[in-house]
Amino acid sequence: SSVIHTVKSLTWMIVLLTGILFMCGVAFAQASMQYFIDTVCNKQPCQDHKAKVEGMLLHDFFGSIETAILTLFKSLTGGLSWADVFKQLEDIGIFWSIFFLLFVAFCYLAVLTIVTGTVCTTAMESAHD
Repeated sequence: SSVIHTVKSLTWMIVLLTGILFMCGVAFAQASMQYFIDTVCNKQPCQDHKAKVEGMLLHDFFGSIETAILTLFKSLTGGLSWADVFKQLEDIGIFWSIFFLLFVAFCYLAVLTIVTGTVCTTAMESAHD
């Protein structure tokens, strides 16, 4: 019974975290693409510079929305050091580096901690009932 009650809280945590990952992934992917266009491709069509762009570690991290979301998820779960991602974002600009730090801090301190507490509280209340 207590497990069933915690599934509801867990589901909402997953929805919230997915939304945050998606919104931030879109923002980081867009910023990376703009960086590639402005800096690497010299505001020319990037088809001529495709090999150069694809060889960059920043492209591996944020080359598409899917890879950006995966990079953010891996940064939160320990699959990838957030310091490595931070170093790549420094090339784009200090705003994106700080935004990434705020993303990591917010997800660790606010979202995951609060949700863990909520799930534990729900489980304990369900067990008492």
